Amino acid sequence: MRIGLIGCGRVGVTLFCLLKKNNTIVGVHDRNKQRERSAARLLKIERNPPYHELIDRCEAIFLATPDDEILKAYARVRKYTKGTKHVFHFSGILTADIIPRTDNVLAGSGWRRAPGS
Repeated sequence: MRIGLIGCGRVGVTLFCLLKKNNTIVGVHDRNKQRERSAARLLKIERNPPYHELIDRCEAIFLATPDDEILKAYARVRKYTKGTKHVFHFSGILTADIIPRTDNVLAGSGWRRAPGS
């Protein structure tokens, strides 16, 4: 799967080190350009594409942002989304339900709401 990372902190970069074994990392993005360059170097990304191209070329986008930034990051991703995309976030407390459902966005997270809650 072609994947991209939004938010180049420790959690996202560490998980992408594992995910790169079975996926193709298209690129990474972070507001902090130094952190973005470091992540690209660590993940051995030869050409890190511009933001809009990153979103366009990925099948799945991973949001590794602070919990209070997930919706803002998603709104920006949504502007450039064409076709079907998987969007995942790494919050330890928020479910995938935080990401609005649309016909072409399939959301997921590591947190699952217990049945009946």
